[in-house]
Amino acid sequence: MKEHKEACPKCRELGNDTKGDNLHVYESGAQHCFACDYHVFEDNNTTPTPASYKPRFKKNTEAAVEGVHAAITDRKISKDIATKYKVKVE
Repeated sequence: MKEHKEACPKCRELGNDTKGDNLHVYESGAQHCFACDYHVFEDNNTTPTPASYKPRFKKNTEAAVEGVHAAITDRKISKDIATKYKVKVE
């Protein structure tokens, strides 16, 4: 079997991995998700995803509503750019 990428079942359960490429499948049959650390060993034993798992990114529909659009001067980001990309600061 050639190495390839597939959708991660644990990420999909949580509504993530929308591109279907988080799970890396190795030639040996082992699988690993680099987003949630889900892993299947060569002998098909799985490791549970930690209960403390939190996705690294929020969906656009879940974007924070708190905060205000403002310049982030230490990153040289203007207020216009922050507003364009819906970035808010506390």
